[in-house]
Amino acid sequence: MAPNLISLPESGFAAVYSTPSKTLKITAKGKIPGFWSKPEILRERWNGGLKYSLRGFPLGLGKQPDQELDVFLDEIITLPVRSFNNDSVLVETGGGTWTIKILYDVPVAPPEKNPASTIVLPPIKKFLPLGEVLHISAAIPAGRQSSVNVKFNDELIRLTGANARDDQIVWAFKWAKKPDDKSNPQLIEVHSDQWNGQPPPESKTIRTVQGYIVQFVLLG
Repeated sequence: MAPNLISLPESGFAAVYSTPSKTLKITAKGKIPGFWSKPEILRERWNGGLKYSLRGFPLGLGKQPDQELDVFLDEIITLPVRSFNNDSVLVETGGGTWTIKILYDVPVAPPEKNPASTIVLPPIKKFLPLGEVLHISAAIPAGRQSSVNVKFNDELIRLTGANARDDQIVWAFKWAKKPDDKSNPQLIEVHSDQWNGQPPPESKTIRTVQGYIVQFVLLG
């Protein structure tokens, strides 16, 4: 059974971005009916920006006292991103969809504007023991002005190889050194730029960002 949307007023949500850790924290606090079980914030797939939802499972019969809700979701992501809504996120609830302003703990300059649009996909979690190899693949966009590249923290992650064949590219990564608790996990981002092949003013590039949250783990 899929979780249902939970009602919570807009005032119960907050979105704070930590620039040093590249972490966006979405919080939800307030009172909700007592029959809700396992309430949580989930990331929703949406091409217009960052969208989340507050969901849970309705359980129990009869009237129950309200319960205090205090949940959060930490998402590792690079912000701001060019041609993207870096100012707010959407949160879908049982009572409506709210626009929540993102508060930055460190003032940031707005990204350079250009005729592009950016789609940020939900991140994919990966586990990487020390000494092991992590392979990440991506499709190579068609078109002479299209491109694909990968971004990561080279102080902690080392690119050990890359292989392009047909319409796919595969990167190989290892830990450059063992991360400490503050630097684990790390973020690897694949940026794919797809040009529509049209001359100006119809020319447009769509950037798709796929993040990978790489977690250091010990082999058992």
